[in-house]
Amino acid sequence: MIDEKEFRNFGFDLKKAEEFTGGGEELEIALKTFAKCYEKNRLDITANFEMGMYIHYVTNVHSLKSNLRTIGLEKLSKTAEKCEALAKKYSEETPNAREEAEFEKTNQILLQEYKEVVDFINEQLADEDDNSSEDKEINNSRVVVRRWKRMNCFFLLRIKRLIYIWLFGNLIMKYWVLLKLFMV
Repeated sequence: MIDEKEFRNFGFDLKKAEEFTGGGEELEIALKTFAKCYEKNRLDITANFEMGMYIHYVTNVHSLKSNLRTIGLEKLSKTAEKCEALAKKYSEETPNAREEAEFEKTNQILLQEYKEVVDFINEQLADEDDNSSEDKEINNSRVVVRRWKRMNCFFLLRIKRLIYIWLFGNLIMKYWVLLKLFMV
């Protein structure tokens, strides 16, 4: 379990995070996944920024922005959003020296705060990694069962709607045929 007080003090909006992830174990999985993907994302963002490949940079930062919002870090997602907007602008036009310095500073702030968030998550969830693999398997199976139930419910509603549409369509066709027969 996450220490809600610590996460709130760090700047997490746990209410939004729970709304996006479903809370509980699913929030923990989202946080662990976010932290696990840090190194690859950081390398992609840094490489695309340094090479001036702003189109790819936009994609990476947009994903980071969405993930930050998912785990409840709205303030840092605003920084990512600013980087995304600057990259979109500079993918179409060449920035002057002042604009380029501002963009570089914003990018550095984003990467530094991103690292701080990941370090915090790793520190907070480190104790949980000490659980036995059996406990992890049980927890993961609970999450899978919950997701399966949600997915089944979603698909059952879709199937039910399709059946109603099909029945209604057949009913209309039968009445139409009957009307045509009696009108002749």
